[in-house]
Amino acid sequence: MGDPYKGMNLGRGLSKNGIILPTQDYIERVLFTPGEIQQRVSDLANQIVMHYTLMGVKEIVTIPMMGGADKFHMDLCDQLYLKSPCFSVIPDHVRGQRYHGTQGVGDFQFTSDLKGNIKDKHVLGVEDIVDEGYTAESFLRSLEKRNPSSVNFITLLDKKCKRKVYVNIGFVGFEVPDLFVIGYGMDLDERCRTWPFIGVLREEFYPK
Repeated sequence: MGDPYKGMNLGRGLSKNGIILPTQDYIERVLFTPGEIQQRVSDLANQIVMHYTLMGVKEIVTIPMMGGADKFHMDLCDQLYLKSPCFSVIPDHVRGQRYHGTQGVGDFQFTSDLKGNIKDKHVLGVEDIVDEGYTAESFLRSLEKRNPSSVNFITLLDKKCKRKVYVNIGFVGFEVPDLFVIGYGMDLDERCRTWPFIGVLREEFYPK
């Protein structure tokens, strides 16, 4: 077996019983390095520009679904500009949560609303990871109710093996198995979001 940390010096991170542990103590392995992530984000930006160019679209509104997608969203917007400075990207922002109904699937409710009106706009929803799909599916339905010209969706990670409902995902960074991943926006009790890499959490550190 090769180096599970892909040559990275991970430093120190989470605390346990008041002791700051080396990151290797709670990260089983590095799943994606900063270089691998940035290369994939660059590739995704190429795909997006090509997709909308073929549609004759020169401007889109990008909307990250939850806080975990912010880091991915910022890097993606940077890459979209670099790929085509004449392709206009209007970043917006929203926060929300999905309320459960009697059938177990509720609508996505905005807790902070969009700054702009997306009616007749071409919208790209952005997420860090999709697993069961309930929240992503309800988020997309909520956007469609606002009558945009089109709605597409991108996720950095797709945990397709956990999918319970269909989600129409136009662009996928990486398909991943059923692992607890943290870093690059994904957190453990609000920690680790700022890491530039994505790691697999050791099982003994799973939230109780």
